[in-house]
Amino acid sequence: MQKSILKQLDIDPQLVEECNATLQQELFALPIFPKKVATLHGMDLYSSKSLRDKYINAMYNISKVKPVAKDIERLIEQGKVVPCWINKGLFKLAIFKKLAPYSEQHVCGFFTPKYKQVFILMDNNIKWGFAKDKFLSNLMLHELMHMGANKFRFNFISKFWGELISYYSACFEHIFKTGDYDITNECKVIIRFLFKNFEMKDHTSSTLEKYLKLISSSFRAKSVLKEDEFNSVLTDFYYYLKLYFRDIDSLFNQIRKFRHIYSGLEKGYSNGLNITNVDSILSQELFFPSEVIAMYVELYRGSPSKPFSVIKKL
Repeated sequence: MQKSILKQLDIDPQLVEECNATLQQELFALPIFPKKVATLHGMDLYSSKSLRDKYINAMYNISKVKPVAKDIERLIEQGKVVPCWINKGLFKLAIFKKLAPYSEQHVCGFFTPKYKQVFILMDNNIKWGFAKDKFLSNLMLHELMHMGANKFRFNFISKFWGELISYYSACFEHIFKTGDYDITNECKVIIRFLFKNFEMKDHTSSTLEKYLKLISSSFRAKSVLKEDEFNSVLTDFYYYLKLYFRDIDSLFNQIRKFRHIYSGLEKGYSNGLNITNVDSILSQELFFPSEVIAMYVELYRGSPSKPFSVIKKL
């Protein structure tokens, strides 16, 4: 009845549901007497059956995720996806919220290749015990793309060639001013390089130097920038790369200094994929192609079939 009325008024029912979803919030189990489920890089992580059950329930509340809600439930029950806490107890949680560095407070979830698990950090997803179902479902889709890239490797890249080429072409065209030149082939080589040298293994200092040489050889001859201008952009690009791995908080603090680099990452989404990313600080896209697809599925309106086909096979 409600949908028919909305149709008569020419209002998209899904838009109404999503609007309601931003208001709807799920009360989550607070970190009271949880059990330790993992220790990563010296950091203990805690979870509970109540937390897992509530997260599963949240996945069924949003239409975008419903087609794969059962698959997500399966992954949580198998322990491949773990909603968890960094802090054991409310006092430690309060201290963390007040004193933790910016970068730590904004890691909402991550995939760890070593253990093949996704961890969703509830400390960074709640406010006064509440979390938005829509945000949690999009976060889940995001992290499962990283898991899919690790499991399916170059088959994952092949599945999303179109989206990746569109993103990186728009990104690098903006940063290095390649104008009307077609840089598709150059972007294919760069995507393969990134996936092989950053996505699939730990990088070394020489990897960054090889990356910079590849960028230079790919775009120098096609850039409309003068030689000194191109070299200046290339230097800033390299410094941006190094800061990401050396001091991420410093990169965040200096982001305005690198606006010409950062705006290229934004253009990759807006011009390449026709979506707007204003909710996260962009950087991982320069190293991890799966981050582009993770953000794409997170920001995509509706139920994206290709990412969902990946999730069903996890």
